[in-house]
Amino acid sequence: MRSFIFLLTWTTLLIGALALSGCGGTTTALTQVESVAETAFNEWAVHNGEPYQDVQIIQESNDESFATVRILAWFRPTADAPWEEREALVDCRQVGGSWQCDRELSFALSEGEVGRRSITIPAGSFQMGCDRSNPAGSCQDDELPLHTVTLNAYSIDKYEVTNARYQACVDAGACEPPQEAGSYTRDAYFGNPEFADYPVIQVTWHQANAFCTWVGARLPTEAEWEKAARGTDGRIYPWGDQPPTQELANFDRNVGDTTPVGSYPAGASPYGVMDMAGNVWEWVSDWYDSDYYSQSPSENPQGPATGGSRVLRGGSWSLDSDVRSTYRSYYSPSRWSGYYGGFRCVRSQ
Repeated sequence: MRSFIFLLTWTTLLIGALALSGCGGTTTALTQVESVAETAFNEWAVHNGEPYQDVQIIQESNDESFATVRILAWFRPTADAPWEEREALVDCRQVGGSWQCDRELSFALSEGEVGRRSITIPAGSFQMGCDRSNPAGSCQDDELPLHTVTLNAYSIDKYEVTNARYQACVDAGACEPPQEAGSYTRDAYFGNPEFADYPVIQVTWHQANAFCTWVGARLPTEAEWEKAARGTDGRIYPWGDQPPTQELANFDRNVGDTTPVGSYPAGASPYGVMDMAGNVWEWVSDWYDSDYYSQSPSENPQGPATGGSRVLRGGSWSLDSDVRSTYRSYYSPSRWSGYYGGFRCVRSQ
């Protein structure tokens, strides 16, 4: 496995004397940091023969004297390989009227960096579907029968795909923009830095599939999604059998719109996957069939061969009991997911 690293020291990132004050000045400094980082990355990439797509600020926290910048970089080792993403942090301070970044900024271009964003789900069996014998649960007909499924190992995104990640795909020309730029309560949502780490919404199944393909991944199967959400002990929700609360998930309009991905660590799945209950519905790869579980293969089921609707899982910020890990919904793959739907990706191991 190749690993390439370039570094920018604080002397390289010294921001010249700026008569700055307030958030406006900080934003100017951050823009200059981004420019220096992009220039250095471009020089590094050309030197190493590594084509790249973009370097962009996707989050910033700042006051008059301190700023943290998280930069997302996209690259691919060869011209025909999928784009891959890497990220780095840089802390900047205003000292004596000048802005300087006093730690190294580094991009480690290796497969190991992906592990910060994805979680490996080990190979093995689990019980898929709803268990009527569990008094804490309730079952819909299409969640039956409870059946044993064996899956190969795979890795799944720890978080739902964010606006910032999807924006990079749009900028590269590989993805179409969401149907609308707003969310349920926000007129400016997609493309707004304030909501960079919120889940992308208003996308069709085809758009979700295109993004996952662009990053060298794919949409999860319904079985992969469910195992990542509830593990192997038959729990009803990612965190266990207790009903959801506002500390565990964004559901039942307790917030009234989407929240930043990873906002509910207490509600993580047994594997540490975040937001598998609530926030946004998630597209999966399978066609929907209400009777599929009665005929599903026991090993690595891929869903029906054809259908009219694709499956969505996990519930959303507006729903209550439907955030159970076994609950199944469905929608036309050509229709936008509205204010309520997003997705995440997986990679085969």
